[in-house]
Amino acid sequence: MSVVVGYFSFRGRHGTPFIRALCEMLHEYHAARDLMWILTRVNYEVAYFFESLVSTDNPDHKILSHKKQMPTIVSMLTKDLYFVPKQSTQKKWETSQ
Repeated sequence: MSVVVGYFSFRGRHGTPFIRALCEMLHEYHAARDLMWILTRVNYEVAYFFESLVSTDNPDHKILSHKKQMPTIVSMLTKDLYFVPKQSTQKKWETSQ
């Protein structure tokens, strides 16, 4: 989940920090690491490299500035989950002959 239940999940002009970090980590590590390792890295990226910046023009919004977001992992997996690249149709055809 992008954040612990009961807390805010931030979203900016370029999307949410959680989804951006998730996409980045999946792109970089999908072929080499398991899902739980990737999600743990996403938690690290969001927790340590994101801080909310809210316009302080409105005094009511000032309280939302300089806040952190901490994603949470809830899993019922019993095995490591890896994203294995598909073989191309050409490779399958060559190996079956």
